Amino acid sequence: MENSESKNPIIVYEGKNGRPKIKVVMKENYFKKSRQSQKPIDANRYPDTNDIITNALISNSPYPGYWEQSENCAFSFFERILKQSNPGIFLDLGCGQGRLLLKFAKYYKQAVALDCDRSRIDKAKAMLKNHRIKNIKFINDSFLKTDMKRDMFDAVVCSHVIQHINTGECSAFISKICNILKPGGTATILTNHSTKKRDFFVKSALENNVISEKEISENQFNEFIADKSNGLPIHYFTIDSLRKYFIGLRVRDIRVFHCLHANTVADKIVFRDTIANIPLIKNYSGRDVIVIISKLLTPVL
Repeated sequence: MENSESKNPIIVYEGKNGRPKIKVVMKENYFKKSRQSQKPIDANRYPDTNDIITNALISNSPYPGYWEQSENCAFSFFERILKQSNPGIFLDLGCGQGRLLLKFAKYYKQAVALDCDRSRIDKAKAMLKNHRIKNIKFINDSFLKTDMKRDMFDAVVCSHVIQHINTGECSAFISKICNILKPGGTATILTNHSTKKRDFFVKSALENNVISEKEISENQFNEFIADKSNGLPIHYFTIDSLRKYFIGLRVRDIRVFHCLHANTVADKIVFRDTIANIPLIKNYSGRDVIVIISKLLTPVL
């Protein structure tokens, strides 16, 4: 009799301390799965539907469902912290169309969603209304210009925002996240990861379903950011450069994810993100990186 598990994909589930634990399930014809067999993207789940580049990346994932599976695995430790924390106030910084609000707002009495794009705010409101989620206050403004009280939020999530801000404002941006976070509160920041030994900057384009990224200088990056007429360029951060922004904070976890290299034999045995996060490999793997920090109860002098 055929094992019923042989037709299931690799499953990732949560282990002790919220760390990803892997259940390896062999899959018949695993590498023969066509990339074109991806299921249509659910606009209310992942990604923002007008993010053409992200949609192209998802459609070219190493196997169907990997993109979302990888992000869920990266978020698993943060979500475990939220489940154990006080149900106070949560901030989704750069909320987009609200997909992470669906995931995390349920753990809090109140959620605040901030985005500088009015059209995305409107789409987030409509989507959350359909899901009957009512504990959310929306703010349509720039984060650095928004007046927020110190020690206001129990948790903050900021997904793929800092790679699109002027390099001269990164320090102030992250410092403000820390200021509005309550002592003992937790923040998670997701951004693009540099697999080189340095930060670098690119201008992305999609043509004939092929993504091209042309490297540009830091000055050109900041000029494009200020212009905003031809799309947003991307800042890829090394793990070491990110750590410099979090001095005086407790860095609870740094993980890379969305590892888009070609399939290997190892993919039949273990989840690829587990291999990517081995210390000697981590700096050279993953298109994205997640940093989970906590604000200390007693400030470091």
